[in-house]
Amino acid sequence: MDGWFQDSDYTSVDLRWEQEEDMLSVWRGYVRDAAQLDAAWQRLEQQGADCCPWNVGLTGVDATRVQIYRDDPALDTFAAFITWRRPVRRFFGLFNGMQEEQRTVASLTAAAAERYLRAVWNNDVATLAHG
Repeated sequence: MDGWFQDSDYTSVDLRWEQEEDMLSVWRGYVRDAAQLDAAWQRLEQQGADCCPWNVGLTGVDATRVQIYRDDPALDTFAAFITWRRPVRRFFGLFNGMQEEQRTVASLTAAAAERYLRAVWNNDVATLAHG
């Protein structure tokens, strides 16, 4: 499965995993390094540089996707921008298709954010849609 890490200066690294545990290990490594990543982000903000919260993303099957980014370093929380597709019926059920849905969830612990990574990996649309 494909993913990425984006640093606060917008540089990014494409990632690829064959096993869910490998992906989770990488995520946990970024969580362990959060203080260092946060400090780099805060330095860029203080300098007035164009920057963003560091983030990790994962793209799954059927266009499911989650981007987990730092929400509040002081509270050690994350936010998740989640995208998934759901089947829809249109025009008396004659024309069926898929509709993209999105939501953002804030104030997540690292463990709660990890749950969304697992949901994308396992194509668990119910968790993506409702938590």
